[in-house]
Amino acid sequence: MCHDVRSRLFPKSKKIVLMVNTGRTDKEIVVDHLDLTNGHIHIIGDGKLTIYVTNKTTFGSGSTINRNGDVNKFNLFLKGSQGLLLRGSQEIYGSIYAEKGDIDLGAGAGVKGNLFSGGQSFKVSGGTWATSPLIFAPYAHFDHSNGTINGTLIAKSYSGTGGATLHQKDMDFIKGPISIEGINKENGNNNPTEWLIKKKQLLEKE
Repeated sequence: MCHDVRSRLFPKSKKIVLMVNTGRTDKEIVVDHLDLTNGHIHIIGDGKLTIYVTNKTTFGSGSTINRNGDVNKFNLFLKGSQGLLLRGSQEIYGSIYAEKGDIDLGAGAGVKGNLFSGGQSFKVSGGTWATSPLIFAPYAHFDHSNGTINGTLIAKSYSGTGGATLHQKDMDFIKGPISIEGINKENGNNNPTEWLIKKKQLLEKE
């Protein structure tokens, strides 16, 4: 099931808690601008929720997605060169794929889930935490100036300074499309030296 939402998901002037009841089946939402300037998304039901963002993502004011929820139930895809900027107590419990965009996590923000990026820059600073079985950014310089990462990191280059802490762990992949399992299933490819990031074209309903 696919929903095409072309306007902003949240108005900026109000703090909104959006409850998404997936029921027993997986749901997909397509938005031009995922505006979480002041809002929260909670997922209930047995199905998974996937949000595809075609243009822009905005987080602010401690906004969260699926906070303290089942990480396997949420996936966020960011199309093109749009990046992801998280600050403060903003948190995402789910896996994230930025097609060609940069990732910048700082000032105590948190992510629990796989993080895939095809961008050239990945920054973690300011007490940020990430519990990620896999951070996969093969083209990026990873600038880790503060904060704690628990998981496996693959990047083009890495620099760690200040209070940066990296707890390297075995790859315990979260199941789903944003995982090595998902990549291999998508491409019929079991050779780690030939991993590719691909996603089938999404058909949007008017």
